Amino acid sequence: MSYAKEANRILEDYRNQSKKELDMRFEEVFRNVPEYQDLLQHRNELGYEYLKKSIGGDKEELKNLEDEIKSIEEKMHKMLILSGYPSDYLELKYHCDKCEDTGVYNGKMCSCKKTIMVNIARDKSSLNEQMKQQNFDRFDINVFDTKKDSSQGMSQRENMEAISENLKYYSKNYTKNAKSLLLYGQVGTGKTYLLSCMAKEIIENGYSVIYLSAMQLLKQLFSIRYQNFNEKPQPEVEDIIYNCDVLMIDDLGTENSTETNISLLFDLLNYRIQNQKTTIISTNIDLDDLTTQYDQRISSRIKGEFIPIQFFGRDIREERFKNGL
Repeated sequence: MSYAKEANRILEDYRNQSKKELDMRFEEVFRNVPEYQDLLQHRNELGYEYLKKSIGGDKEELKNLEDEIKSIEEKMHKMLILSGYPSDYLELKYHCDKCEDTGVYNGKMCSCKKTIMVNIARDKSSLNEQMKQQNFDRFDINVFDTKKDSSQGMSQRENMEAISENLKYYSKNYTKNAKSLLLYGQVGTGKTYLLSCMAKEIIENGYSVIYLSAMQLLKQLFSIRYQNFNEKPQPEVEDIIYNCDVLMIDDLGTENSTETNISLLFDLLNYRIQNQKTTIISTNIDLDDLTTQYDQRISSRIKGEFIPIQFFGRDIREERFKNGL
Protein backbone atom coordinates (compact mmCIF):
# COMPACT_ATOMS: atom_id res chain seq x y z
CA MET A 1 0.00 0.00 0.00
CA SER A 2 1.33 3.48 -0.88
CA TYR A 3 1.97 6.12 1.79
CA ALA A 4 -0.94 8.19 0.41
CA LYS A 5 -3.36 5.25 0.60
CA GLU A 6 -2.31 4.51 4.17
CA ALA A 7 -2.69 8.19 5.07
CA ASN A 8 -6.16 8.27 3.47
CA ARG A 9 -7.17 5.22 5.49
CA ILE A 10 -5.97 6.90 8.69
CA LEU A 11 -7.88 10.08 7.82
CA GLU A 12 -11.00 8.04 7.10
CA ASP A 13 -10.61 6.39 10.52
CA TYR A 14 -10.35 9.87 12.06
CA ARG A 15 -13.58 10.95 10.36
CA ASN A 16 -15.42 7.78 11.36
CA GLN A 17 -14.23 8.11 14.95
CA SER A 18 -15.28 11.78 15.07
CA LYS A 19 -18.75 10.86 13.79
CA LYS A 20 -19.04 8.04 16.33
CA GLU A 21 -18.02 10.33 19.20
CA LEU A 22 -20.50 13.00 18.03
CA ASP A 23 -23.31 10.42 17.98
CA MET A 24 -22.40 9.45 21.54
CA ARG A 25 -22.51 13.10 22.64
CA PHE A 26 -25.94 13.52 21.08
CA GLU A 27 -27.20 10.43 22.90
CA GLU A 28 -25.85 11.82 26.18
CA VAL A 29 -27.59 15.18 25.69
CA PHE A 30 -30.85 13.47 24.70
CA ARG A 31 -30.74 11.41 27.92
CA ASN A 32 -30.00 14.38 30.15
CA VAL A 33 -31.99 17.06 28.31
CA PRO A 34 -35.01 15.39 26.61
CA GLU A 35 -36.42 18.79 25.60
CA TYR A 36 -33.37 19.32 23.39
CA GLN A 37 -34.24 16.26 21.31
CA ASP A 38 -37.79 17.54 20.86
CA LEU A 39 -36.52 20.90 19.64
CA LEU A 40 -34.05 19.23 17.29
CA GLN A 41 -36.77 17.06 15.80
CA HIS A 42 -39.03 20.09 15.31
CA ARG A 43 -36.20 22.05 13.67
CA ASN A 44 -35.52 19.16 11.28
CA GLU A 45 -39.20 18.95 10.34
CA LEU A 46 -39.27 22.68 9.59
CA GLY A 47 -36.07 22.34 7.59
CA TYR A 48 -37.62 19.60 5.46
CA GLU A 49 -40.73 21.73 4.94
CA TYR A 50 -38.56 24.71 3.94
CA LEU A 51 -36.73 22.53 1.42
CA LYS A 52 -39.99 21.38 -0.19
CA LYS A 53 -41.31 24.93 -0.49
CA SER A 54 -38.05 26.56 -1.58
CA ILE A 55 -38.76 25.79 -5.25
CA GLY A 56 -41.47 28.18 -6.36
CA GLY A 57 -42.78 28.72 -2.84
CA ASP A 58 -44.23 31.91 -1.38
CA LYS A 59 -41.39 34.25 -0.32
CA GLU A 60 -43.17 35.48 2.79
CA GLU A 61 -43.93 31.94 3.89
CA LEU A 62 -40.30 30.97 3.37
CA LYS A 63 -39.18 34.00 5.40
CA ASN A 64 -41.48 32.96 8.26
CA LEU A 65 -40.03 29.44 8.18
CA GLU A 66 -36.48 30.86 8.24
CA ASP A 67 -37.31 33.00 11.27
CA GLU A 68 -38.92 30.07 13.08
CA ILE A 69 -35.93 27.78 12.39
CA LYS A 70 -33.54 30.49 13.61
CA SER A 71 -35.60 30.98 16.79
CA ILE A 72 -35.55 27.24 17.55
CA GLU A 73 -31.78 27.05 16.96
CA GLU A 74 -31.25 29.94 19.41
CA LYS A 75 -33.35 28.10 22.01
CA MET A 76 -31.33 24.92 21.45
CA HIS A 77 -28.08 26.84 21.84
CA LYS A 78 -29.19 28.43 25.13
CA MET A 79 -30.60 25.14 26.42
CA LEU A 80 -27.29 23.37 25.78
CA ILE A 81 -25.26 26.00 27.65
CA LEU A 82 -27.73 26.23 30.57
CA SER A 83 -27.51 22.44 30.88
CA GLY A 84 -23.76 22.75 31.49
CA TYR A 85 -22.43 21.79 28.06
CA PRO A 86 -19.92 23.75 25.94
CA SER A 87 -21.50 25.65 23.05
CA ASP A 88 -19.67 23.45 20.51
CA TYR A 89 -20.41 20.17 22.29
CA LEU A 90 -22.59 18.90 19.45
CA GLU A 91 -20.20 19.82 16.65
CA LEU A 92 -17.78 17.46 14.92
CA LYS A 93 -14.26 17.56 16.39
CA TYR A 94 -11.48 17.13 13.87
CA HIS A 95 -7.82 16.22 14.24
CA CYS A 96 -7.16 18.94 11.67
CA ASP A 97 -9.53 21.91 11.60
CA LYS A 98 -8.01 23.21 8.35
CA CYS A 99 -9.05 20.30 6.12
CA GLU A 100 -11.57 18.66 8.50
CA ASP A 101 -9.62 15.39 8.19
CA THR A 102 -10.07 15.16 4.42
CA GLY A 103 -6.36 15.65 3.67
CA VAL A 104 -7.14 18.40 1.16
CA TYR A 105 -6.93 22.15 1.89
CA ASN A 106 -7.42 24.85 -0.75
CA GLY A 107 -7.22 22.21 -3.47
CA LYS A 108 -3.83 20.91 -2.29
CA MET A 109 -2.57 18.20 0.03
CA CYS A 110 -3.00 19.42 3.61
CA SER A 111 0.04 19.60 5.89
CA CYS A 112 -1.64 17.11 8.25
CA LYS A 113 -1.64 14.44 5.53
CA LYS A 114 2.03 15.13 4.79
CA THR A 115 2.81 14.69 8.49
CA ILE A 116 0.94 11.37 8.56
CA MET A 117 2.88 10.19 5.50
CA VAL A 118 6.20 11.21 7.08
CA ASN A 119 5.28 9.22 10.20
CA ILE A 120 4.40 6.19 8.04
CA ALA A 121 7.75 6.49 6.24
CA ARG A 122 9.53 6.71 9.60
CA ASP A 123 7.77 3.58 10.85
CA LYS A 124 8.74 1.68 7.71
CA SER A 125 12.37 2.74 8.10
CA SER A 126 12.49 1.22 11.64
CA LEU A 127 13.65 4.59 12.99
CA ASN A 128 11.16 4.44 15.87
CA GLU A 129 12.76 1.24 17.17
CA GLN A 130 16.25 2.70 16.72
CA MET A 131 15.33 5.82 18.70
CA LYS A 132 14.26 3.71 21.70
CA GLN A 133 17.76 2.27 21.93
CA GLN A 134 19.83 5.09 20.46
CA ASN A 135 19.30 8.52 22.00
CA PHE A 136 21.38 11.12 23.80
CA ASP A 137 20.24 9.85 27.23
CA ARG A 138 21.75 6.43 26.49
CA PHE A 139 24.89 7.71 24.79
CA ASP A 140 27.90 6.26 26.67
CA ILE A 141 31.05 8.32 26.21
CA ASN A 142 33.05 5.77 28.22
CA VAL A 143 33.18 3.26 25.35
CA PHE A 144 35.53 5.52 23.40
CA ASP A 145 39.31 5.32 23.58
CA THR A 146 41.16 7.74 25.88
CA LYS A 147 44.51 7.29 24.15
CA LYS A 148 45.62 10.45 22.37
CA ASP A 149 45.73 10.24 18.58
CA SER A 150 48.90 12.06 17.56
CA SER A 151 47.57 12.87 14.09
CA GLN A 152 44.44 14.50 15.58
CA GLY A 153 45.92 16.10 18.69
CA MET A 154 43.24 14.56 20.94
CA SER A 155 41.78 11.24 21.99
CA GLN A 156 38.77 9.58 20.41
CA ARG A 157 36.81 10.19 23.62
CA GLU A 158 37.65 13.90 23.67
CA ASN A 159 36.56 14.20 20.05
CA MET A 160 33.29 12.35 20.74
CA GLU A 161 32.56 14.48 23.81
CA ALA A 162 32.81 17.60 21.66
CA ILE A 163 30.83 16.09 18.76
CA SER A 164 28.03 14.69 20.92
CA GLU A 165 27.59 17.97 22.80
CA ASN A 166 27.53 20.00 19.58
CA LEU A 167 25.06 17.65 17.87
CA LYS A 168 22.88 17.57 20.98
CA TYR A 169 22.76 21.38 21.04
CA TYR A 170 22.08 21.47 17.27
CA SER A 171 19.19 19.00 17.63
CA LYS A 172 17.57 20.51 20.72
CA ASN A 173 17.72 23.99 19.19
CA TYR A 174 16.99 22.98 15.61
CA THR A 175 15.18 25.52 13.45
CA LYS A 176 13.97 25.07 9.88
CA ASN A 177 16.62 25.49 7.19
CA ALA A 178 19.50 24.95 9.64
CA LYS A 179 22.87 24.21 8.06
CA SER A 180 23.36 20.72 6.61
CA LEU A 181 25.90 18.37 8.20
CA LEU A 182 28.32 15.70 6.95
CA LEU A 183 29.34 13.11 9.56
CA TYR A 184 32.34 11.26 8.14
CA GLY A 185 34.98 8.85 9.37
CA GLN A 186 35.86 5.22 9.93
CA VAL A 187 33.36 2.41 10.40
CA GLY A 188 31.98 1.87 13.92
CA THR A 189 32.85 5.27 15.38
CA GLY A 190 29.31 6.35 16.36
CA LYS A 191 27.99 8.17 13.28
CA THR A 192 24.79 6.13 12.84
CA TYR A 193 24.12 6.13 16.59
CA LEU A 194 24.31 9.92 16.76
CA LEU A 195 22.08 10.24 13.68
CA SER A 196 19.37 8.36 15.60
CA CYS A 197 19.94 10.58 18.65
CA MET A 198 19.52 13.69 16.53
CA ALA A 199 16.42 12.34 14.77
CA LYS A 200 14.69 11.73 18.11
CA GLU A 201 15.36 15.26 19.38
CA ILE A 202 14.37 16.99 16.14
CA ILE A 203 11.15 14.96 15.81
CA GLU A 204 10.23 15.77 19.42
CA ASN A 205 10.61 19.45 18.54
CA GLY A 206 7.85 19.02 15.95
CA TYR A 207 9.84 18.79 12.71
CA SER A 208 9.45 16.17 9.99
CA VAL A 209 12.41 13.82 9.65
CA ILE A 210 13.00 11.15 6.99
CA TYR A 211 15.79 8.73 7.88
CA LEU A 212 16.98 6.29 5.21
CA SER A 213 20.16 4.45 4.37
CA ALA A 214 21.67 5.56 1.07
CA MET A 215 20.67 2.20 -0.43
CA GLN A 216 17.04 2.54 0.76
CA LEU A 217 16.87 6.14 -0.43
CA LEU A 218 18.09 5.47 -3.95
CA LYS A 219 15.94 2.36 -4.23
CA GLN A 220 12.90 4.50 -3.37
CA LEU A 221 13.84 7.24 -5.82
CA PHE A 222 14.60 4.74 -8.58
CA SER A 223 11.25 3.00 -8.14
CA ILE A 224 9.45 6.36 -8.33
CA ARG A 225 11.25 7.62 -11.43
CA TYR A 226 11.55 4.32 -13.30
CA GLN A 227 8.61 2.32 -11.99
CA ASN A 228 6.90 -0.48 -13.88
CA PHE A 229 4.03 0.61 -16.11
CA ASN A 230 1.70 -1.58 -14.03
CA GLU A 231 2.47 0.38 -10.88
CA LYS A 232 0.58 3.50 -9.90
CA PRO A 233 2.73 6.67 -9.61
CA GLN A 234 3.59 7.72 -6.07
CA PRO A 235 4.52 11.42 -6.35
CA GLU A 236 3.67 11.88 -2.66
CA VAL A 237 6.62 9.65 -1.67
CA GLU A 238 9.01 11.76 -3.73
CA ASP A 239 7.48 14.91 -2.25
CA ILE A 240 8.10 13.94 1.38
CA ILE A 241 11.69 12.88 0.60
CA TYR A 242 12.42 16.12 -1.26
CA ASN A 243 10.53 18.46 1.08
CA CYS A 244 10.77 17.02 4.61
CA ASP A 245 12.33 19.40 7.15
CA VAL A 246 15.32 17.11 7.73
CA LEU A 247 16.51 14.32 5.44
CA MET A 248 19.00 11.94 7.07
CA ILE A 249 21.03 9.75 4.71
CA ASP A 250 22.98 7.03 6.51
CA ASP A 251 25.99 5.20 5.07
CA LEU A 252 26.41 7.24 1.90
CA GLY A 253 28.84 5.34 -0.31
CA THR A 254 27.45 1.85 0.34
CA GLU A 255 24.98 2.16 -2.55
CA ASN A 256 25.81 1.13 -6.11
CA SER A 257 27.53 4.06 -7.80
CA THR A 258 25.73 3.76 -11.12
CA GLU A 259 25.19 6.73 -13.40
CA THR A 260 21.47 6.58 -12.62
CA ASN A 261 22.03 6.60 -8.86
CA ILE A 262 24.52 9.45 -9.09
CA SER A 263 22.04 11.44 -11.19
CA LEU A 264 19.21 10.76 -8.70
CA LEU A 265 21.42 11.74 -5.76
CA PHE A 266 22.59 14.94 -7.43
CA ASP A 267 19.03 15.96 -8.29
CA LEU A 268 17.91 15.41 -4.69
CA LEU A 269 20.85 17.18 -3.03
CA ASN A 270 20.73 20.06 -5.49
CA TYR A 271 16.99 20.58 -4.90
CA ARG A 272 17.36 20.56 -1.11
CA ILE A 273 20.34 22.92 -1.21
CA GLN A 274 18.53 25.37 -3.51
CA ASN A 275 15.45 25.28 -1.26
CA GLN A 276 17.51 25.62 1.95
CA LYS A 277 16.36 22.31 3.38
CA THR A 278 18.48 20.53 5.97
CA THR A 279 20.20 17.31 4.96
CA ILE A 280 22.39 15.30 7.33
CA ILE A 281 24.65 12.65 5.82
CA SER A 282 26.83 9.98 7.42
CA THR A 283 29.55 8.27 5.41
CA ASN A 284 32.68 6.17 5.82
CA ILE A 285 34.25 8.03 2.89
CA ASP A 286 36.98 10.53 3.66
CA LEU A 287 36.45 14.08 2.41
CA ASP A 288 39.34 13.78 -0.02
CA ASP A 289 37.84 10.63 -1.56
CA LEU A 290 34.38 12.07 -2.29
CA THR A 291 35.39 13.10 -5.81
CA THR A 292 36.60 9.56 -6.52
CA GLN A 293 33.31 8.00 -5.40
CA TYR A 294 31.06 10.68 -6.94
CA ASP A 295 31.34 13.19 -9.73
CA GLN A 296 32.47 16.77 -9.24
CA ARG A 297 28.89 18.08 -9.08
CA ILE A 298 28.02 16.05 -5.98
CA SER A 299 31.36 16.30 -4.18
CA SER A 300 31.57 20.08 -4.65
CA ARG A 301 28.06 20.60 -3.29
CA ILE A 302 28.71 18.43 -0.25
CA LYS A 303 32.04 20.11 0.46
CA GLY A 304 30.62 23.59 -0.15
CA GLU A 305 27.22 23.35 1.55
CA PHE A 306 27.69 20.87 4.42
CA ILE A 307 29.52 21.38 7.71
CA PRO A 308 32.02 18.48 7.93
CA ILE A 309 32.32 16.66 11.27
CA GLN A 310 35.12 14.11 11.48
CA PHE A 311 34.90 10.89 13.50
CA PHE A 312 38.06 8.89 14.15
CA GLY A 313 39.41 6.12 16.35
CA ARG A 314 38.85 2.42 16.90
CA ASP A 315 35.79 0.49 15.75
CA ILE A 316 33.56 0.39 18.85
CA ARG A 317 31.31 -2.33 17.42
CA GLU A 318 34.29 -4.57 16.71
CA GLU A 319 35.66 -3.94 20.20
CA ARG A 320 32.33 -4.88 21.79
CA PHE A 321 32.13 -8.03 19.66
CA LYS A 322 35.60 -9.09 20.82
CA ASN A 323 34.58 -8.57 24.44
CA GLY A 324 31.30 -10.47 23.97
CA LEU A 325 29.15 -7.39 24.60
